[in-house]
Amino acid sequence: GYFGIDPLIDFSVPSDGSYFVKVQDLIATGSVEHYYRLDIDTGPRVAFSVPNVVQRGKESRVAFYGWNLGGMRDRSTTKDQADFDRVEVDIPGSLAQGTWPWPVRQHPSQAVLDGFAYHLPRSHASIVIGVTDVPVVLDGGQNHSPTSAQLISHPCEVSGQLVAGDERDWYAIQTQRGEVLYFDVFAQRIQSPVDLQVGLFDASGQHELVQFGDEIRNNGGKILPTNHLDPVGRWVVPADGRYLIEVRNLIGGLPTDSRRTYRLCVRREEPDFQVVAVSRRDDPSGLNVRRGGREVLDVLAFRQRGLEGPIRISAKDLPQGMECPDVWIGTGVERATVVLSADDNPSERFGELKLEAFAEGVGHRTVRGGAIVRTGTPNGWGTLTSQIPFAVTGDAALRITANGHETLQHPLYGKLDVRHSPGGILDVAVEIERRDPKFQAPVKLMAAGLPDSIRNQTVVIPAGEQQGSLSFYLPAHLAVGRYSIVIRAETMLPTADSKTESVTIYSNPVVFDVRPAAFLLEIDPFAPTRVRRGEVIVVGYSSLRRNGFIGKMHTELAAPGRVTNVVGLRGRGETFIGQTDRGSLQVIINDDAPLGKVPFLRLLTVGILEDEPIFQGSSFFNLEIVD
Repeated sequence: GYFGIDPLIDFSVPSDGSYFVKVQDLIATGSVEHYYRLDIDTGPRVAFSVPNVVQRGKESRVAFYGWNLGGMRDRSTTKDQADFDRVEVDIPGSLAQGTWPWPVRQHPSQAVLDGFAYHLPRSHASIVIGVTDVPVVLDGGQNHSPTSAQLISHPCEVSGQLVAGDERDWYAIQTQRGEVLYFDVFAQRIQSPVDLQVGLFDASGQHELVQFGDEIRNNGGKILPTNHLDPVGRWVVPADGRYLIEVRNLIGGLPTDSRRTYRLCVRREEPDFQVVAVSRRDDPSGLNVRRGGREVLDVLAFRQRGLEGPIRISAKDLPQGMECPDVWIGTGVERATVVLSADDNPSERFGELKLEAFAEGVGHRTVRGGAIVRTGTPNGWGTLTSQIPFAVTGDAALRITANGHETLQHPLYGKLDVRHSPGGILDVAVEIERRDPKFQAPVKLMAAGLPDSIRNQTVVIPAGEQQGSLSFYLPAHLAVGRYSIVIRAETMLPTADSKTESVTIYSNPVVFDVRPAAFLLEIDPFAPTRVRRGEVIVVGYSSLRRNGFIGKMHTELAAPGRVTNVVGLRGRGETFIGQTDRGSLQVIINDDAPLGKVPFLRLLTVGILEDEPIFQGSSFFNLEIVD
């Protein structure tokens, strides 16, 4: 397991003769898909470099360690580091730049790495050297106790090694109260055979203040796992003074091995990010778009050093007949959904989807591709790709269009443009375009790409109908900003052999702005939830003013696209003026009201500012009508 999970044997031949190589699967399985490649050679092979990261644009001397390096021409070599050959190379500043793609396999968690691939002449493969914007410091080699801690100035990156099995490296920093520092260690993510832990201590090295371990967050799920064993953490300095950093390997009892390298990055709160796009399909399929249809990608945000704001994703250089509207990864959100559409006659059948991400205060980043290599339990396996290819093939039998900005017809204020705020409701109207009018199966709807804090909803558009709607409650703690979601539809379509098959299709992206709330509407938790036809009920509620709003508020019973005109129900509106913030609505249940739960029923409050109906707030009212 010298390189990821791929074994490597460095074998010094003791004598002339014949030798055998045995290859087997460690979990004793086999199939036609269990293929492998066995390389046997005597050429140069680089195992690692010191340093393993260089400063961007700055000339640096790098020592490469590996096997069979000693016979290379015009290079001074010495034997060092547990019988590895060593060769030193000067890397010019023009080469010390971040490049993409790299000619090596990349795990999804490596998306935040910046670097370049260096190929030593005649060597087996390229080696990736990291690139950073801050000064690079070399591990001094004698810093194995608190008393001998190596002083470093932050921001910086340390290129270090834990050669001995029980070795620990100590570093000292001088910092000030209130300073925010980010610690990011690269070990597993640079294929080093270690599982590291970082501890922060007081100046004596006796009292541990905070400890950073594995990064367990996995915003790619089983499709593109992004978790890793490298420590990542944020620390607010409690007081002026000197502090110690300990880097240790949790895997004990190991023999000496100089391949145990790491990068320790200590930086201030300087936001950055990277984005990776991967197909939403749960198998190793490509991005295949049907004519007249749509296909989707998940875009995953790797937020770094305090970036919380929205990230815009845009497509560029699309061929004629293809469309990919901008979408937003909302504030504090880690993923969204990109939609690629093809019209009935696109100009190209194959192409590359080029995506670019932008965050205010940081700038633009090229979106990297991701692909599923293997799925299943317990974990999937994904990789980063050099391109995001797509193909246009076949014809779409169904197309859905979503609209999150339909106007409301209010009995007092006429047509209202919808306004979204924390504590309100997002209504999405959905229209179905069926290409085969003979087939009118029901369509199940739900959302894709919702922020985790927004609860998903489902609805079924009955057979033969072409329109429906979904509504989502925007929680009171949702951050202000721009967000994107997509509507996912499932239905049955006919096949060529007169059978049916289940299909999943997606809508266009729905982009909506969440603005500061003027009030928070809440329904009395003791309000009736189960009523009979002909009953009259009273629903208590409150509209608590927020953000300095002191205007008039008017509340009505409502449903998606309708105010007061709710099928089977009649409500009498109420207006608050002055400091009034609590009241009740009388709701009459008609004798012919449809039985069952009333979908997405709510109370809707409109806030008036200078005689204009500006603000809106809603709260779901769960009501079931029984006979």
